[in-house]
Amino acid sequence: MTKPKMVQFSPIDVAIYSFGGVNILAALLGVAGSTVSRWRDSKTALGKIPAKYIDQIISLAESRNIKMGYKDLVVGRIMAQTKDRVRCSRRSDKGLSLDERQRLRDQKANA
Repeated sequence: MTKPKMVQFSPIDVAIYSFGGVNILAALLGVAGSTVSRWRDSKTALGKIPAKYIDQIISLAESRNIKMGYKDLVVGRIMAQTKDRVRCSRRSDKGLSLDERQRLRDQKANA
């Protein structure tokens, strides 16, 4: 078995992974998916989350039993990267319930 490579992930990558994707995180924050993608890809942002969203992300994480602290959203986290996926060293139940996912799909379909 190959030992996974440990990699430092940016704050936005930690948040995106923990919630299950760019679009899920964006929907929870009430912003466009392109906004969250810009935080990740922008040369000026360098993977940083705007300060006005940090408390909101922490609250969302707590309500979904996602282990995430301010440090994760400011400096990032070391995570194990395998060939086909990224595995978080402090992984917990993440993302949305099936009902929440269906509600988001319905909102997109009606938009």
